[in-house]
Amino acid sequence: MRIPRRGSYEDPATVVRDAFRQYTDAKREFLAITERCYLKGWPDRKAALQHFTKVCALIIEQESLRFDYLMSGVFVEPAVWKSLTGILNRISKDWKNSDEVALETNSAAYRDITNQLTAAGPIDKAALDGPFKGAEGDPEFRSAFNAFDKRHIELDERLARL
Repeated sequence: MRIPRRGSYEDPATVVRDAFRQYTDAKREFLAITERCYLKGWPDRKAALQHFTKVCALIIEQESLRFDYLMSGVFVEPAVWKSLTGILNRISKDWKNSDEVALETNSAAYRDITNQLTAAGPIDKAALDGPFKGAEGDPEFRSAFNAFDKRHIELDERLARL
């Protein structure tokens, strides 16, 4: 991560875009490792685990498209851009019906993701309970989780400096 020198200037929009892209990339990497770790001890749950991974990947794509939409010029309170939590809240809990309508109207990719999420149906939580608990003791999973958490903190610190 590049830290600005005194007197140097980084465009805030570029910083926000870069931080969110890095966060999304880290989420995808963590998801891939998570699936592998869940499958290690639970090959009989492969279908449920792959369904879970697919839904998570679709949600990551949906978040990315929503983020791009907000960055395209929609007014967002400046404080939102100061943390990943603020950004994620805005693209999930604080997502507005007007945002949804505008994005669905103007983005075929977003409509496709939304349709895939609807068609995916529910996640079988009972089938995932054992793999989730089993992964907690897996050194590869713990290492990946710690790396993801560290990256999240680093990116939040970068955004907080805006």
